[in-house]
Amino acid sequence: IVCTPDYITQVMGKSYDEIDWPTVATGADYCDELVDIPGGGTEKRFTCNGQVFSTETHRDNLQALLGSCGGRYTWKGGKFFLYPSMYVSPDVSITDDDITGSVQVRTGPQREQRYNSVRAVFYDPANDYQFTESPEISSSTYITRDAGDILYKDLRLYFSNSSTQAQRVQFADLLQSDLPTLVTIPVGMLGFKVAVGDTVQVTYADLGWSSAVFRCVGWNWDAEEGIKLTLREEDANAYIDLDVGDYQTGGSINEIDTP
Repeated sequence: IVCTPDYITQVMGKSYDEIDWPTVATGADYCDELVDIPGGGTEKRFTCNGQVFSTETHRDNLQALLGSCGGRYTWKGGKFFLYPSMYVSPDVSITDDDITGSVQVRTGPQREQRYNSVRAVFYDPANDYQFTESPEISSSTYITRDAGDILYKDLRLYFSNSSTQAQRVQFADLLQSDLPTLVTIPVGMLGFKVAVGDTVQVTYADLGWSSAVFRCVGWNWDAEEGIKLTLREEDANAYIDLDVGDYQTGGSINEIDTP
């Protein structure tokens, strides 16, 4: 995660004051935590290894850098907030009193947006730093959910250089695919406290939600109802690490038990 501020300041020309350093520090600590891997060893959860290209847009390079940790960035209050693939507790609460209009709920993604298996390629030092296939990670539970059809998502992990790190990114991505609830809530001026990527806590009696956690995936202004937030269901269990016995080698299919 710490490579991204360097790119933002040294290449994009932004100032150090435009980086939210507390989130960088928290994310770096999370990435540096040692996790168990097959063979009795450990490695850092996520590292960033590779090079950016001037032929790519800043946005593409940022997404590639953050892809090494399954991360994301948001822009809020004149600062970049940077997060690896980790659960972030919400600091904004929405209650019935904050809602200024009708609430729209979708309980599942459209067919073309759904997936139950994640494939990836990564730069492999053992293969002359060529793109190498990581084991495909799938869930029989999710495949059953999708009427037995195998639906793929493909990742190109430009800055991951080990299969085990790639599999952790794939696993988290797969778990997050099973958080289907999408809600649009008009919240008036409270919406200015929320940026795309932030997590929020929602209490809404009509739907039986009490401190339900969502992540903002959309933000727009409505002339009648004020700011409308598009929120996606969030869950801390979607960010757990693979168990040691769940890692695979080569291009084999890794069918895991999902929590």
